[in-house]
Amino acid sequence: MQKTHLNELPKNITVAFSNLCNSRCRMCNEEVSHLIAIDQGSKNPLIQLNSHQIDQIHELIDKNDNLFYVEITGGEPFLQQEVLQFLNRMVSNQQQHVRVNIHTNGTIWNQQLIDVLSNFSNLWLAISIETMHESNNYIRLGSDIDQVRQIITNFRSLLPRAKEIYLHCTPQALSVMYIDTLFDYCIKHKINLIGNPLYFPRHLDIDVVTPNLKKELAQMLKQKYKIDPPSMDINADAVNNYEKYTSQDIPGSVIEVCRKTIQCLEHPEPHDIVERRRLFHHALKHWNLIDNKYFSRLLCTIT
Repeated sequence: MQKTHLNELPKNITVAFSNLCNSRCRMCNEEVSHLIAIDQGSKNPLIQLNSHQIDQIHELIDKNDNLFYVEITGGEPFLQQEVLQFLNRMVSNQQQHVRVNIHTNGTIWNQQLIDVLSNFSNLWLAISIETMHESNNYIRLGSDIDQVRQIITNFRSLLPRAKEIYLHCTPQALSVMYIDTLFDYCIKHKINLIGNPLYFPRHLDIDVVTPNLKKELAQMLKQKYKIDPPSMDINADAVNNYEKYTSQDIPGSVIEVCRKTIQCLEHPEPHDIVERRRLFHHALKHWNLIDNKYFSRLLCTIT
């Protein structure tokens, strides 16, 4: 915040107003979800900017002719009144042309915020989701996949000026069995998918899936999306250009996430795999999911 004393205000701003969130995602932490902080016994679970800090944030955009990019994360921005106030201030400053990136979990409908966002012509809205299957409700605890589908549809309908409304995922052990439902949704609706495999916590990454199941899933993805070993390194332009599609009319971004998932499934098992599988088994048991049909095939006998 001391940079407000510089002669030139910043071009790029990233801000999280608080960790207020309505979800307890299995791979998340207390810094971005106050509910997880509560579960972990934190005495002060809600982390939020105070009024002075918010005023300083506002100073960074007021009369800032250099402003090019604003990213708003969380917590869950669609729950936070501070986000609405901030965006309204940008509209008052006639900064609707500025690129605005917002990350949401797609479970909250905030009409006031939608009305404000409709003013922005360079809006990039990322919706975090792991599968288009009921398993998503267990991974992103607090989510209802039917509700999320409807909210995605509403976003695309009511924010026609948005530059990009896309989905974001983190391929992992808990999602890999049904991640193809997410690929299928993106292909059907011609919506881009961005995502990097989960690498932390390590006991939730794809490595911990049983060897036979990893082989089976990799083969299924290769056959279903026609990804053969020689074509694993697809044309970079098809990945980087969101408007370019492959010959199968599949968004290049979807193929890229699929390719990354296959690479993880075929990755040599690390030296600590037994311990990581033990921790994975313990986590599922702790979450009372060990007998759930969606995850039972992921379990490995620990010897």
